[in-house]
Amino acid sequence: MVDTLDRRCNMADFGERVRQERERRGLTRDDLARLADMPTATLTKIEQGTTGDPRLATASRIAEALGLTVTDLLENSESNSDSAITR
Repeated sequence: MVDTLDRRCNMADFGERVRQERERRGLTRDDLARLADMPTATLTKIEQGTTGDPRLATASRIAEALGLTVTDLLENSESNSDSAITR
């Protein structure tokens, strides 16, 4: 079963992509955290790339709140040539 995004996906790149998409939509971190039903501190860590591998459910909630898919958020990561999801 799919559980977490793994290290083959550069978490700093993933977090940067989340930040770019959030800002593009004119959302604050608080706004996106509320829409994704997560603590702002967690979103901050994801955007800064300072968290461990986020759970797929967390990445999915962020993507959904941004009107995207997890794949959309991963496709600009430098290291996503291999599968970026741990099964």
